[in-house]
Amino acid sequence: MILATVGRALWILVVVEIIVVGLFSKPFAVRLWPPRPPRCDFEQVDTIAAQQLREQLEQFSEDSAENWRDLAKPYMAFGYYAEATVCLQHCAEIEPLSFETKYLQGTCFGLLGRTEEAILAFYTAVELADEKDIADCWYQIGFNHLKRENEDEAVTAFKKAGKHSLAQFQLAKLSFRSGRVPEAATLLDYVLRENPDTVRPKLLRAQIEADLGNTTAAAEFREQAERSKIIFDLDLSVSLLLDIRASYGARQLYHEARRLEKEGKLPEAAIVLREATAADKELAEKYIPQLAAIQTRLGRTAESIELLETLMRRTGPSPGSLAKLADAYYLNGQPERAFHIAQRSLGMRSTKSVHQALASYHAKQGDLVLARQHHALVQQAIGVSAYRVNQLEAARVALEQATEWMPRLAQSWYYLGQSYGALGDRKRAQVAFERCLTIDPDHGRARTGRKLTELSQ
Repeated sequence: MILATVGRALWILVVVEIIVVGLFSKPFAVRLWPPRPPRCDFEQVDTIAAQQLREQLEQFSEDSAENWRDLAKPYMAFGYYAEATVCLQHCAEIEPLSFETKYLQGTCFGLLGRTEEAILAFYTAVELADEKDIADCWYQIGFNHLKRENEDEAVTAFKKAGKHSLAQFQLAKLSFRSGRVPEAATLLDYVLRENPDTVRPKLLRAQIEADLGNTTAAAEFREQAERSKIIFDLDLSVSLLLDIRASYGARQLYHEARRLEKEGKLPEAAIVLREATAADKELAEKYIPQLAAIQTRLGRTAESIELLETLMRRTGPSPGSLAKLADAYYLNGQPERAFHIAQRSLGMRSTKSVHQALASYHAKQGDLVLARQHHALVQQAIGVSAYRVNQLEAARVALEQATEWMPRLAQSWYYLGQSYGALGDRKRAQVAFERCLTIDPDHGRARTGRKLTELSQ
């Protein structure tokens, strides 16, 4: 009887233990008590983005991989890397074979400086990736090995990335540092064929040519770098995080305002920009001048003046803000005030807008000589800007106009020579460099340009 009672008690204990273990094992526990997402103070986020993230947290109800991943992304983008890692870990437990999750984990570990864990995550991502994503994973592995100063492992990973342009550029840099200069040049040839409008590869190629003693070619690559548009960022996480940030808060409003402005919807753009400037005090310095320019175009010059003067009391004057303020005062019927502000801006930096303001002022005062000089400087600014974004024909037209109106502009003659040379007109380039050196005999870049032109004829 006693044995039977003990036996029943043991069976009951076994059953209870099985139930308890089952209930508190991870799959069951997760279903009964799903984990809550980590919360942040959002103090480093603008007020609109903070509200969007709080709403996203409040709406977090289903314990799904998609929800965890969708929360991890903005956490990463706004610098809450530890919290993003927690979200991605939950995501990986639910969906262990997700390439996107593993790639984001690797990115987040890299941002935290946990490079060994980043490398392991990207190795797993390689196994899960589609063919189009494999090269990015190997590049990330190499990039994190470089952070750890493991050059040999980085080289191996970059080579496995195949024809990935960033990987080829990194291999070129490492080859150049190791003294394998011809190998570096060959690698860069590929990078430049695939990315002809990038700055970093051209500057590295200029270094290589200088090391080989090819001073002419080095100077040519430096000039090409000046008129290239793309920096060639080596950290893939930068573009990823910027894309995510653009979907939240003041940045989202800023992009919306730019779209409305391009569509000619200026009143709507002004409303959106006002909301953006109120939400993000740090970015207000960037947004307020744009808002003021729109208000000026709408004829609301008093509002524009108030915006700019309030901004400058808080952050101090800048050439751009002063130029916009001069425009607003001029259109508000206060040309004398506009003139003095434009002169102040000119003392800080010569810009197209300030010369436009001064040209208008002098023309109204009947001083056509000074007006013509400032119109020439407007054309010079247009021409130099066009040259630097490789719009060579537009640069030529503007700089020819500048030198016609103000023949002693050495900078205009120099950039006109550069534009002629890039367009293949060597004879005119030679003449332009000579004119520049006649005005400024110590203009070193004009001397180099003249020499390069002579050698190429």
